[in-house]
Amino acid sequence: MRSAQLNAFFARRWHGEVPVRTVLWRDMFAAGTAVNLLATFTALMAVSQDSPVWAVAAIHWRLGRAATV
Repeated sequence: MRSAQLNAFFARRWHGEVPVRTVLWRDMFAAGTAVNLLATFTALMAVSQDSPVWAVAAIHWRLGRAATV
């Protein structure tokens, strides 16, 4: 997405021009799930490379929290 398109994307949501159903299911649920799957996959890759447990937990916790912020 270009900068103008990205600004329009967020502006439409900020001004309430997008139905709540779309914001909830596509923007929050689907995107949040995708970020959490990425966090899990990244943490599993770190485990397979014999990374310390604290590092794996930090990766998973931090990336997983990005979906809820």
